[in-house]
Amino acid sequence: MIEFSDGVLKVTSPMRIGNARQLYEDGSSLIAAGTCKVDLSAVDDADSSALSVLLRWTSIARAQGSDLQITNMPTSVRSLQELYGIESIL
Repeated sequence: MIEFSDGVLKVTSPMRIGNARQLYEDGSSLIAAGTCKVDLSAVDDADSSALSVLLRWTSIARAQGSDLQITNMPTSVRSLQELYGIESIL
């Protein structure tokens, strides 16, 4: 579900409610350890739980004094981000 290479956390599975908790837990330790870049290029399916995971990861990074850079956000997640008015948070 998550690959880690060269300081980049890459999500390699759909980001849906069924695996949101596992994604959150798997990514949280990497982000707490200083990972500041998340690549979503391999995410081919996502629902609103993806935003929850990303928001929680962002919170962890900010608590460490870092900004989380999220790249290659799927169109479906970007649309939800705009719908909820949270573009400036993620």
